[in-house]
Amino acid sequence: MKYTFITDDGSFSVTYNQYLSNKKLREQITNLDNYRLFLGQTIISYTGAFLKGDVVAAKNFFAMEKAQKENPLQFFAPSGEEAKAFINDYDHSVTGLYAGNRFGKTTSAFIKVLVNTIPCDPNWRIFTEHGITYKKWRKPKVIAIGSYEWGNHKTTIWPQVVRKWIPASELGEYAYGGSRRISWKDIPPRIELKCGSVICFYCYSQDQAAFESQAVDIWLWDEQGHETLFDGANERCRTLNGWHTFSLTPHKLPGRPDTGAGSWITKLASGQTTKGHHVRFYTGNLIESVPDWIYPEKQKAAAIAQWVTEPTEHNDVKTLREGRARLFGEPHQSSGLVYDEWDPKVHLIDPFEIPRSWPRYRALDYGRRNATTCLFGACNPNGDLILYDEYYKTDRTIYENIHGMHEKDGIIAASGNTLEKLPSRQSDTGIYRERWVETGPMRYRATVLDSRSYATPDPTSHMTLSQLFNLFGLRVTPSSGRNCETTIPMAKEWLRVDYNKKHAFTLEPGAPRVYVFRTLSNFRREMMGYVNEEASSKKLVVVEKPRPGDDHMMDAFRYMIQIPPIFVDDEWGEEVKKKKKIVDKYTGY
Repeated sequence: MKYTFITDDGSFSVTYNQYLSNKKLREQITNLDNYRLFLGQTIISYTGAFLKGDVVAAKNFFAMEKAQKENPLQFFAPSGEEAKAFINDYDHSVTGLYAGNRFGKTTSAFIKVLVNTIPCDPNWRIFTEHGITYKKWRKPKVIAIGSYEWGNHKTTIWPQVVRKWIPASELGEYAYGGSRRISWKDIPPRIELKCGSVICFYCYSQDQAAFESQAVDIWLWDEQGHETLFDGANERCRTLNGWHTFSLTPHKLPGRPDTGAGSWITKLASGQTTKGHHVRFYTGNLIESVPDWIYPEKQKAAAIAQWVTEPTEHNDVKTLREGRARLFGEPHQSSGLVYDEWDPKVHLIDPFEIPRSWPRYRALDYGRRNATTCLFGACNPNGDLILYDEYYKTDRTIYENIHGMHEKDGIIAASGNTLEKLPSRQSDTGIYRERWVETGPMRYRATVLDSRSYATPDPTSHMTLSQLFNLFGLRVTPSSGRNCETTIPMAKEWLRVDYNKKHAFTLEPGAPRVYVFRTLSNFRREMMGYVNEEASSKKLVVVEKPRPGDDHMMDAFRYMIQIPPIFVDDEWGEEVKKKKKIVDKYTGY
């Protein structure tokens, strides 16, 4: 692709690399004191002295400046091939563009909407030279634009995107200098264009009803919004055979839970869910796609040094991930996560048979209506924790969780052991109760139950839940009882990757203290969905805490770390030493 540069020295049609190698041309184009116009792939930069001395050039310059002011859309050019493909994609009913700051992702999304909203001229440069597909206008449309707060609509979306790119002939009195203003108190705030199309503005803090009260042809979601809002709006959008498009920040912004990963939009973008749509997401490369006169090459070099070169030299993978998101639009898969140390390429390993000599551990999080989970781990001689199995069942009693609903379906079976019935024993209330004990080849150095459940009374038996666990055959001890604020940092330290050490299995640089069998689907799902809920960004300190919900495996993980798991060779070897003390034949302790 070639650009046309018009300066005091004449007109030049050159490639971008040729432009970069021409020092004098670059200085003329980037000189902020010059009279400049950016008309897509045509860039004009004159000195004031030149325009005073060349009447024809001055007349043409100011005529083009007026034409751009009246109709900027005709000169729009996308930032690179990905943005162009995104704007031209009408095969998918949900599209999205991930890109860092200064890429113009929201503008790209709005241009995609705008060329479908107003009558356009196929002879405009946007269509004849800049690669955007012309769409014949058929009828007025209702457009909805959602954003995370009203302030962003008022200071950015409306003045810098919507009003900036709509031709003045369509804006009418809403154009710059016009007499009409948006009434932000209306529900929803809106403008009507000359062609009859209507643009409405929505905020993600509004009630659900606001997103379901009006049928919409096209939804533009600035950042991801809330899943329930999308679901409601989607139903009304379907009645008009409409579509959705997203402009998304790939890295996590403090105080902005609508950015980063670990959410419903991540699943939509990765193909895990479709919401009944044909879905395609694109990534915008800030370094390669945004030209020097918008994002100077000198600043690009500084950004690469900060976000790529230095983190690579220091093996700082967390910063490198964020940098690749900011600069190259790659969705930041660890941003926003409670455990942003998590790296599937490092932590996940292929299953193997756990040696009998490694001490084993179990950690349980009990739920009567919610899920009951049990996480199984073992320590290798280096002190690494290997999470090798999981139990995850919902709506089961303590007995059903331990014994299972059918053969090999309970925690004991998952543990590799069986249950042996003991003689019934009379309780303090005079009731004879069945007793069970776990037997078998697999021995567990500790089995912890969340401390809340451990001490909770059972209303039907006058026993605590921990007593019922022990009675039905699973002997448990209480977890530490510490809250998330103190235990999550400890768990994060176990997950932290030390790139000065070799991986225990691949022998590549980078070793955590926790490895996870890739077969643990529930653990992996919760890990990638375990995100922080944040206080308002207006506060001086942004307080983060885990969002409650689908976090049962994550709780069990914290409980296990608090045991703590260690390797003890002399007690848990394959052969029990003769001098070892005699243990109870039923309990194994």
